Amino acid sequence: MWISSLHPQDQAKGRLREAEVGFWLLTMVSKRVNGRYLPHHLAWFLPYLLVDNEAAIATGRELYGFNKLHARIATSDHIWQPHWQVDVMGIDQFKPTAIAQQYPLLTLDCPACPPTPTTPTQWTNWGTAQQALTQHLLTTTPPSSDNQDSLALLTQLLNNQTPLLFRKQIRHPTNSDQAAYQALIEAPLTVNNFHAGGDLPANYQLNLQALDSHPIATTLGLASTTPNKPIFAVWLQLDFTLGHGQEINRSTP
Repeated sequence: MWISSLHPQDQAKGRLREAEVGFWLLTMVSKRVNGRYLPHHLAWFLPYLLVDNEAAIATGRELYGFNKLHARIATSDHIWQPHWQVDVMGIDQFKPTAIAQQYPLLTLDCPACPPTPTTPTQWTNWGTAQQALTQHLLTTTPPSSDNQDSLALLTQLLNNQTPLLFRKQIRHPTNSDQAAYQALIEAPLTVNNFHAGGDLPANYQLNLQALDSHPIATTLGLASTTPNKPIFAVWLQLDFTLGHGQEINRSTP
C-alpha cells in the first residue's frame, strides 16, 4: 500500500509505503426502531492488522484505533499469485521464564499453483467486478426466507463505500488496567479508482501458528493445526480514501 494524507498541511509532504496482512470481519450495525433493533448497514471490523511500518502503526492506533501490530512481511511480486509469510516478535507459551523472539505467525500460499505466474483473467472495471462478486456471494449464501435481509445488506459491500468500525482506547495514566478514553469509532471507506481484479484458485490455504501472544486462530475460530481453506478467493487492485472518524458510542471511564 501507498499511504498519503489529504490534509491541506500534509498532502504535499510525501507518502509512505507499507505491507499489511489483516483480518476483516463484517459486522451488522443495527438501529433501534420502536423498541426493536433492526439491521441498518454493514461495517468492517479489523481485530488484527499486521503491519511492517512503525509510522503507520502509530498513526493508525492514535487516530482511528486500528489494532495494528508490528510484523516482518514477505510478499510475492505478483498480486494475482499472492504468497505471504508473516513473522512476529511473540511468545510461544506464556510462563515466567518465557522470552519473546521472532516466530512465524502465518503463511498464505497455493501449493498446487504453477511456480511461474500466468497472465490472469482480469476484471478491468468495477462493474464487471461487482457482477462477479455478486455471483460469488449468491453461490455461497443461497437465498432463503431467513436471510433475505442479510443478502440485501451484503450487496452494500459492492457499493463504493462501506465504513470501518474501530474500538479506540487510550490507557489511563494512573490506573493502567483501565481506559482513560474508550469509544466505538466509525469512518467511511470510499473506493476512488478500480484498476484491476480477478479470481484466485480455490486451493489457496492459510496456515496459522498458535502463539499465546497472538491468539488469532483461537479468537477468530480458525484452525491452527490444519490449513484454512477459503470458500472463494479474489484479488483486487484499487485506490481508496478513509475519511474522518465519528464517535457512535462512547464509554465513560
